[in-house]
Amino acid sequence: MPQKPLIDFPAGAVVYDLFSHAKLSGADGLRPAVDGGGPDAAPRTAVQCDMSFSPFRVLVSLPAEIAQLKVDLPESATLGTSFPVSVAPLDAAGKPIDGTIPVEVAALERWCR
Repeated sequence: MPQKPLIDFPAGAVVYDLFSHAKLSGADGLRPAVDGGGPDAAPRTAVQCDMSFSPFRVLVSLPAEIAQLKVDLPESATLGTSFPVSVAPLDAAGKPIDGTIPVEVAALERWCR
């Protein structure tokens, strides 16, 4: 397996590295695919994935940049119980971005009284 494979995404996609929590840019090797990349030479965006330090990377491709997060949770919760939490990425216009992104939520004791 090549240590720096070229991965392509739909043109205009905003690509994030899930482990570094960072949006990829030209400095990370994000660029238009040379041959169009997709079926029938459809426009694509490619990123050079450096796998020399890890056997895998998790990249998230979204149709828009995440401008903010909307978090819905109850005002209070009892320690040791479960409660619903909803996290939604929003674009610059405040609209939800369609996509699936794994998140980790930690409830600290001072917030659970």
